Parts: sequence; C-alpha cells; structure tokens
Amino acid sequence: MTDVQLRSSPGFKFFQNILLRPGLIYHITDKQSIGIGYTYFATWDHNESPRTFEPENRIFQQYILELEFGRMKLNNRFRLEQRFIQQTSGNVFAQLRHQVQAKIRLNADTAFKKGWHLNLQNEIFLNIQNKEKLNNNFFDQNRPYAGIGYRFTKKIETELGYYHLYQLEKDSRIREPIVQLMLITNL
Repeated sequence: MTDVQLRSSPGFKFFQNILLRPGLIYHITDKQSIGIGYTYFATWDHNESPRTFEPENRIFQQYILELEFGRMKLNNRFRLEQRFIQQTSGNVFAQLRHQVQAKIRLNADTAFKKGWHLNLQNEIFLNIQNKEKLNNNFFDQNRPYAGIGYRFTKKIETELGYYHLYQLEKDSRIREPIVQLMLITNL
C-alpha cells in the first residue's frame, strides 16, 4: 500500500503538509489484515518568520477489520505508531490511533471495481508512551472527516475531503479545518 497526501493550511492559502506512507499488508482473511510501514510527514509553517520546516519520521504497525453492509464498507483500523520528530532531539513517543471509516458506494458497480464513493470517518489519537514530550495528555487529537472519491480500478483511487482537526497542545487547543487531497494505491 502507498498513501500520499497534500494538506492545506488554514484558510487554504498554501500547502502546509505532505505525507508519504508506504507499507506492506498481509491479509489474514478477506475481512482482516495486518500491516507494517513507514511514514514521512513534513510541515511548513509560512506564518513564522522565517518560515519553519518540521520533518517527522514514523514507523507503524496496524490491524484492520472490515465489514460490509449492502453498499457500505465499514473499516476499523488500529494503528500503533512510533514517532521521531527531528526538530527536538530525543523527542520520541508512541501513539495508538483508532479509526472508524464508512465508505459508501454511490454509483459504483456491485464489486466496487470503479465508481464514486462517499467516505465518512473519525479517528482518535491516544498518547501511550512519553506523553510528557508531547502534550502531557493521554488524549491527543480527534479528526472527523467527510470526503468524496472516485475509484479508477480496484487498486487506484483518489479522494478530496475535509476534516476538522481538534488537538491538545501543552498550553492550548488547536481547531483547524483542513482540506485533503489523496491518491490511494493498493498494488
């Protein structure tokens, strides 16, 4: 699997983040899979003077349980990430992420080999190791999301969506609307 994302800044003035996430997935059954992978996540802050750049490297392990109900595919993904932020030496911590996603076929064929879909999801981030290096909280963030996408083949699709980031910092809370454009491959 490969996941590439470009994310906008608040107000849609520029691209603020790029995410590159290759990984390997093993299907235990038709409904269950496990995976491992690597993520490169970069942030540019154009509001700072001079502009700042924060690269981050992550290693992840995940388990996915898929269920289908008519035209809807429901995914439960549990992902454990070990995050390495280069900006501050020694800033390594682990997070557990739980995502629930409902992908609803709109005008797609029965096997969903191609066609339009609606994606509704929510993801919660929990700090399970070294939370004092991040924000001193067990709860880190929540990301409700809605998007519309098109599947070109069973292995390639694109999606444009909106999510509202709610994140706890050490001394504040971040609330940001974010537009996200994704290209998803499953080769």
